[in-house]
Formats: sequence, C-alpha cells, structure tokens
Amino acid sequence: MKRIRYFDYLRVVAILAVVVLHVSGQNFRHTDIHSGDWFAMNIWESMCRWGVPIFAMISGALFLSSDYTIGRLLRKNVLRVVVAFFSWSTIYLFLTNETLDTTSVLTQLTTGYFHMWFLYMIAGMYLLVPILRHMVQNQKVTRYFLLLCFLFAYALPELVELIGVYSEMFGTLGRNMLGMLNLKYVMGFTGYFVLGYVLHQTEIDRKTTRRIYIGGAIAFLLTLVGTIVISFHDGTANTLFYENFTVNTLLESAAIFLFFKNRIVSDTTASASGEDSSSNRIIRFLSGCSFGIYLVHPAWIYVLDHYFGITTSSMTAWISVPLLTIVCFLLSLTITAILRVIPVIKRYLV
Repeated sequence: MKRIRYFDYLRVVAILAVVVLHVSGQNFRHTDIHSGDWFAMNIWESMCRWGVPIFAMISGALFLSSDYTIGRLLRKNVLRVVVAFFSWSTIYLFLTNETLDTTSVLTQLTTGYFHMWFLYMIAGMYLLVPILRHMVQNQKVTRYFLLLCFLFAYALPELVELIGVYSEMFGTLGRNMLGMLNLKYVMGFTGYFVLGYVLHQTEIDRKTTRRIYIGGAIAFLLTLVGTIVISFHDGTANTLFYENFTVNTLLESAAIFLFFKNRIVSDTTASASGEDSSSNRIIRFLSGCSFGIYLVHPAWIYVLDHYFGITTSSMTAWISVPLLTIVCFLLSLTITAILRVIPVIKRYLV
C-alpha cells in the first residue's frame, strides 16, 4: 500500500500547531489585553487554530477512502482510543490532583484532562465512518451535506455569537433558533471529516486553489484582528474567533491541507532510486509519534509550571511561546519514542 506522504507532513505541522496553542493559551486569559505579551500570544494563537481540524481532516481522508468493516473499526480503532483515554486519564488524575475524592476521581476518569476531548471526538467519527462512507459515494449529497455544515456548524453560529458580543438580546434569540433546529448530524467535526476526504479525492484547479489560499490568509487576519476588536470591546480576552467551528478556522484549515497536498509528492515515500531519504524517514517518524505527543505534551506544560515555575510569563511571549513549544515538543517526543518501543503500549497508548 502506497504511503500518502503529505499526510505525514500534515501530522507533524498539526501537532506543532497544537502544542503552540496549548503553550500560548496557558496565560492568555490572564494577560492584560493591552500588553505586548497578549498581542504576541494572539498572533501565535491566530496562526495555529487549524491544528486539531487538520487531524480530523486526515482521518476523514483515510477512513472514508478505505473499506473498513464495522468490526474492524470497533476492534482496532475505537478500542485503541478507549484504552488510551482511560489510561491517560488515570495518569493525569494522579499528576494534576492533590486531593483524590470520589467525585473528582470519577469526573476526571470520564472527562479526562483538558485536551482529551479529542479522543471522544475521534471515537465518534470512527463510529460514523460506515454511514459517512456511503454518503460520500454520492457527490451531490456530499456537496449538500458540506453546505449544511458550512451554514449550521460554522457560519451561522459564528455570526450569532458575534452579534451576541454587541447585543445580548439578539444573540440569545439567534442561539435559541439554532438550538431548536437541532441539526446535530451536521454539527461538530463531521464537516472537517468529510471535507478532508473531498479535498484529498478531488483535483482542484489552480484558480480555485488560489482562492482557497487567499481565503486562508484573510481568515488568519480576521482571527487576529477580530480577536483584538471584540476583546477590546469586552475589556477582556474573547476567544470567539479561536473556536474550531468558525468560518475563519475552516478556511485556514482548508488552505493548509490543500497547500501540503499540492506541495508534497503524496504517492510514495521512496525516491526514484527506491531508497528512502533521511528527511522522509524523520518526517515519517515524527508523524508516527504525533498521537503520543498530543497525549503527553500537556503533562510537560503542567510540570514546568507547577514544579519549576516556568510559564509563558517567565519572559516575553515573543520568545517564551516558541521556546516552551520546542521544549515541550522535544520532551514529549522523547517519552513517546521510548513508549513506542514497548509493543502493547505502542499499539494502544501512543
């Protein structure tokens, strides 16, 4: 089976983006919005909002392109996520809690640490694969589905929340109307999941590609400037434009995905001579470690903060965010690489 090389590159840049988000978000809400540090954090955040959506898009492209049986999905993919979730929930439970009463134990074991919502989401996507695979065989139905996703999962909710910043009454009315429609099937990450498949399978002409790139650049500026505007209006950090389900995040994600698809030779990792280049091996190794890095990196953010007092506030955020990102990434990579040597742990935990 030919390896899709640009997926490896996407996983690497996506996990870096996620680490940047979690590092820069550490003190984002507690920093003066008129300070240079807050402005720096806003730039780092705005540049990397596409991290998690890219992972969902890769999964959609892979799983909707392959003939996975329901049994295999449950035995291999869903089971792996479930085991990883409860194993890492237990680890974070003992790492981050000083008092362990019954309520806090049960709560954290079932909800996990702050970043582990991703495992719930991806397990849900796996369960939907047999349904979505049938849907994407019909291009007209797929386009209709993505239109509904765009309107009711991204555009209208973002518009309503933006209206709510300036008018609580109209914002509440809009939320109530969308809530009563209850179009949950097109909500959440299913849009990203299906979009990844469509972008992977479709040959997009240069003119459309250029428009998507321009849309992604405008989306970044909208995220950056929009966050400043509504935060200054509220007098405190407002993260509306940072949400996964916004038009700006959607456009950024589509542009990043398409950029790597077009720039990276995707049909094989072997060179023309049949030998794998060192750069390909490194990228493939980092790609294979991305799941483990995702699970591990918040532990290092916590340890550096609570045991060594090192946070993004330790120095200017222009330096602290990239520096701590590199440190947490490398430490997480080291732990993941060690765990991947152990067969059972490699299969289920990282």
